[in-house]
Parts: sequence; C-alpha cells; structure tokens
Amino acid sequence: MKKYLSLVLILAFISCGPEKVEVVIPDDVLSIEEMIDMTVEMAIIDGTYSSQVVLKGNKGNKKKSYYKSLFKDKGISQEAYTDSYDWYSKHPKKFFEVYEGIISTLEKQQKEIKKEAAAQLSK
Repeated sequence: MKKYLSLVLILAFISCGPEKVEVVIPDDVLSIEEMIDMTVEMAIIDGTYSSQVVLKGNKGNKKKSYYKSLFKDKGISQEAYTDSYDWYSKHPKKFFEVYEGIISTLEKQQKEIKKEAAAQLSK
C-alpha cells in the first residue's frame, strides 16, 4: 500500500511541475546501466592497481592491460566508452544518474565485503 501511495505522490508531483523534455540516449551511446557497470569495474581496477603499486612497488603499466581485458570481456571498445562518457558529461542529469548508480553499486559491494570479512573473523 505504501508503494502505491508513494508512486501516486511522485506522479502527482511530477505532473504538477513544468513540462520537461526527456533527453533520449542515442543508440551509439552506452546505456546508463552499461556506464555504471564499466565505471565500477574501472574503479575496482584503479584501486587494485594502486594498492599493488603501494604494497609491491609495482611500477609496470599493468593497468592498461587490465582495462584492455575489461573492454574485451564486456565487448565494449575504449572509444565507445570514451565517446559515451563525453556524451553523458554534456547531459548533466543523465550523468548524475550514472554517478548515483556507481555510488550505490560501490556502497553495496562495500557492505557485502564488510559482511564477509566479519563472518570470516567470527570463525
């Protein structure tokens, strides 16, 4: 019941506001979900690589090979990601949606890791 009430209130609020034109994401631009997924994976690569440099003194440029593997695994070219990033940066509301998704995903992953670590420590 609360879900329906919330939905009705949101719809009423939206319908009373000024008319807005929805920005349509072009076909050649990665979807919001794809941008979230790729950027989260890239953040994890960056964190992993940074810790390797600090802990192991690894100065080799493995980060490029990690990115190359990511793009290959996801079936997305680096150019497509870069072009999509540029498109989103020119459309702040859509860009904000991407970054909200990134933050949400990373927070969920962090909670899962903390939960797993706590379970391991309690054994």
